[in-house]
Amino acid sequence: MSLSDIQNRNYLPMPKPASITHQHILSALLTLYKKQSYNSKEVIRILDAGCGDGRLIAFLLSSLVLIFNSDPKIEIFGFDVFDHGVQKEGFIFNTIKTLSDVFPEIPWDGRIRYVGVDDEWPFDDGFFNFIVSNQVLEHVHNKYHFFSNISRTLKNGGYSVNLAPLMHCIWEGHVHLPLAHKIRNHTALLIYIYICSVLGLGNFSSHHKKTGISRRVFSGQQTNYVLRWTSYTSESETLKLSRDCGLKCDFSYSLEFYTQKLRSILGLPFSMYYRNRRFGITDAVLIKILRYISSVTLICHKRNTY
Repeated sequence: MSLSDIQNRNYLPMPKPASITHQHILSALLTLYKKQSYNSKEVIRILDAGCGDGRLIAFLLSSLVLIFNSDPKIEIFGFDVFDHGVQKEGFIFNTIKTLSDVFPEIPWDGRIRYVGVDDEWPFDDGFFNFIVSNQVLEHVHNKYHFFSNISRTLKNGGYSVNLAPLMHCIWEGHVHLPLAHKIRNHTALLIYIYICSVLGLGNFSSHHKKTGISRRVFSGQQTNYVLRWTSYTSESETLKLSRDCGLKCDFSYSLEFYTQKLRSILGLPFSMYYRNRRFGITDAVLIKILRYISSVTLICHKRNTY
């Protein structure tokens, strides 16, 4: 089925996404693909930066193969880091095994890579048509390094879709408390999380039921996680860092993430394709509101015209 069919029907009996974030990234990719002119024999390569357990890769590959019917051919790669506390040690091997069980014909040992936080991404310059990241940017401390590798490994004309919360967001989704990520003093954050747990806020109750952990130990762990393993930046900082790396960036398709959520609540089928025509001023105004609610969508375009 062609992309014109997707645009007309705006719905296909697709694989069920593990989360709305996965569906949103797929729809953004399809929309951006439509904006480009590709040879039908060209291999379209996609990178999942911070691929985690591989569920996004599995969903994207299953969906895109169904949509394009191998024309063009789709290849998806992924990598994650071994020296960051978000993931458990050795998790990448489980990712490779999971993907191999679903797609045994694909050599995932060569597609999924394991690198250090400060390492260059292990892919050639200009290798990818698209790069995606899902809830990754808020964990990246050296964002210049992240964006410079996007710029290096993207083909000219390629796009990157990055879904993540900004510093402005009210709710800190990892400890499930408001404004926790804005408190950078260790003692102040520890007291805040402890008091919230006493008041029944946050996720202490569920952790205590599973592990028997004390409130004091729990508060210390949550504090260390926020301070050590998250790194939120503002809207302006994010745009500056990405633009310093030669990328044209904006927050288009941020609103569509919320419309996908609304469609899910109402029991409506997901939109498979977003409107290509954008009004830049509308996106610029909307981001001033959406950045406080939840994740926003940073679209980076590598386009050298000089």
